[in-house]
Amino acid sequence: MLFLFLTFSFCWWDTGHYIIARIAQLQITPEQNQWITDLFSLWPDEAGDIVNMSAWQDTISGSHYQIRTMRTWHYSDEPYIIEPSDQANIPPICYNVTNICNEAMQFLLDETTTSPWSLSFGLRSFVHFLGDAHQPMHSVALFSNNFTTGDAGGNLYYFDSQFGANAAQLHKIWDNAGLSYQFLKPLETFEANVSLLLKTHPKSKYKDLIYDENPYHWVLESFEDSKRVAYTAKMNEK
Repeated sequence: MLFLFLTFSFCWWDTGHYIIARIAQLQITPEQNQWITDLFSLWPDEAGDIVNMSAWQDTISGSHYQIRTMRTWHYSDEPYIIEPSDQANIPPICYNVTNICNEAMQFLLDETTTSPWSLSFGLRSFVHFLGDAHQPMHSVALFSNNFTTGDAGGNLYYFDSQFGANAAQLHKIWDNAGLSYQFLKPLETFEANVSLLLKTHPKSKYKDLIYDENPYHWVLESFEDSKRVAYTAKMNEK
């Protein structure tokens, strides 16, 4: 499982998730990849390999499926309060990305888990949510005099954008990696992005990385990035 932890750090629309999964796919053997593909074929209408199944959790939470109870699994809104806290109305903690990642790891790494349905659901979910946990805007909710109930992870934090709707919200800008990962096609561009990331960020670069299986620590790291980097962009400015 280590290859997943090392590579799931770029997200987060479909193309971002596909890139994450493609990098992971290149780290495993053909036999392991085939095992995963066979596992996912248990859902014949939604079969595929680890790459095109990495966005499955977004698909089932969309307008067609309407599985709303699982929508909170994609984020953990750590409160970022920048103005007097007496105005902040912070909601209670719900089942979130840290919970699903913890539970998925528990039964995926448990050798007594033999149910192919459990393994299929757990793996296609973990592949997705591990990426979400590393998206800074999936780890934060800004509270201020303007956002007394929070900014919904930057979804209500708008800009005067000259690049269209996909750059008009702070959350979207991070979901599409600054407009870099908006679309999967052309395939050549997708593979070129994968190759560039592998070249720029080789595994040897992370040889001293501390192996941490605590999803809450991943979220806290992303939360710090949101404060240090993401929110330095001023709201309503061009």
